[in-house]
Amino acid sequence: MLPPRQVAIVPGGSRGVGRAIVPRLAADPGAFFALPGAEAELEAKPASAVLVLLRPAGDGLEVLLGRRVRREGDPWSGQISFPGGAADPDDDDLRFTALREAHEEVGVRPEDVEVVGQLDEWVSISGFVVTPYVGFLRGKGPYRFRPNHSEVAELIEVPLSHLLDDSNVTEEVRQVEGRDVLMHSYVY
Repeated sequence: MLPPRQVAIVPGGSRGVGRAIVPRLAADPGAFFALPGAEAELEAKPASAVLVLLRPAGDGLEVLLGRRVRREGDPWSGQISFPGGAADPDDDDLRFTALREAHEEVGVRPEDVEVVGQLDEWVSISGFVVTPYVGFLRGKGPYRFRPNHSEVAELIEVPLSHLLDDSNVTEEVRQVEGRDVLMHSYVY
């Protein structure tokens, strides 16, 4: 078990999208990365939120991801991520942040999302405390996403069943802040 407030960089906690990594986390929690001293400094880290947006597709559900625009010096350049970002001082709460950011980045109106839960927070490589919210896109049929092309280069809709299939998870060791970090990613 992880020490209190030490969390993996891979979203999902013990449910949902992150289910595929739970056995690895239980077997070797030290293999996962939390920023050094994150437990003691968690309150001092900037807060952010993401939206794990699900929608019906075929016989299952799809998850919306976006590939960030590539920019020189941008730590998130080219990354694939859930819609989300840093909390603004005027945000009511982190749920509001997740919905606001999804609207700004991919054009999903907050009233078109039914938020059904919150997953465990984690500390990202960039030093943010990330709180994920899970929501379903309301309505049936196609949705007209409106990506903000200054932030999002491409939208990617991945079947949830694909993300829950352990055979689609890969591991690799990367250098982060001078230490080896076991990273997990999905092949799609």
